[in-house]
Amino acid sequence: MINSSFSTLDWLIFLAYFGVLAFSSYWFSRSKITSSREYFTASNSMPLLAVAISILATSQSAATFLGVPEFSYMHNFTLIGFYFSSLGAVFFVAKFFVPKFYEINAITVYELLEHRYGGSAKKQAGIMFLLGRIMASGARLYIAALAISMILFLDISLPHMIILYPHITHGCSSLHLFWRSKVCHFE
Repeated sequence: MINSSFSTLDWLIFLAYFGVLAFSSYWFSRSKITSSREYFTASNSMPLLAVAISILATSQSAATFLGVPEFSYMHNFTLIGFYFSSLGAVFFVAKFFVPKFYEINAITVYELLEHRYGGSAKKQAGIMFLLGRIMASGARLYIAALAISMILFLDISLPHMIILYPHITHGCSSLHLFWRSKVCHFE
């Protein structure tokens, strides 16, 4: 069993992170956004490299940041090599893919698939994405329960995990509803 607790310094770093996050969210959201397309594309004003890094960053998660170093320490560096190679992919994406999105005025890969291969390809890719998200959600909830259990209970016992699962799910649902009602409201 792993025993750990947050020290005062840990809590200060944790709170400072959220303070910086809240301030930067406020600072960068001061401009008036008039449509969802403008929100998602920044009116096509972002440099290609920044867009490419953003696209590839979506494949990273908290599980990646926690799991890859742990796996590499315990086993080998295979996964770290994979993620370093994704840095090289940024340049490929910036040079070949992002200009195609700008060219057809697409926001998502599904619009690109529909434009190039038709509605059936868009629908099939969407179904596969949803199935993948459903399967990945269980793993993400479990990882979140592990982290919160260590912070609150100093262990990762099964009863604590069972207690945390519904609270994490409810918290995520509440944040999603708040985001949809307050933040993503476009006139």
